[in-house]
Amino acid sequence: MKMKRKKKCSGEDAGDLKQHLNDSECHRCVAVAYNKSTRRIGYGMSGQFKKVKIHPSIWGKSLVAGRPRGTCAEFRVVNEALTKGELASDLIFYVADIMTAEPKPRCRNCVYLTRDATVLSDDLRFDGNFRKTARR
Repeated sequence: MKMKRKKKCSGEDAGDLKQHLNDSECHRCVAVAYNKSTRRIGYGMSGQFKKVKIHPSIWGKSLVAGRPRGTCAEFRVVNEALTKGELASDLIFYVADIMTAEPKPRCRNCVYLTRDATVLSDDLRFDGNFRKTARR
């Protein structure tokens, strides 16, 4: 039986950066958060992971069609904080694209989950266009 090999994400193998950013096997985003109460730093990377235990307060249906709720980096950070008994309102976030290091806009799920947190990477002039964060 022949097994399929998964495509690895490395800058050398990527060839075209645009194609590399569209590769569904890649982690596209990283979220780093500082908890001002506990002084703990948490981080998460986007992507599909199996067997992630989701805190009951954030378990539910995704607000973005075609994307499971637990795939975002911000979700992972909030989930970890809640699991440790922390509050989302104590978190100070920064969210960035891994390939370009540019601040990355949050999807509707993440805007909802981090509504009480401070997110330093947000553009202060949000134009209301959520389609920019949709997967194509």
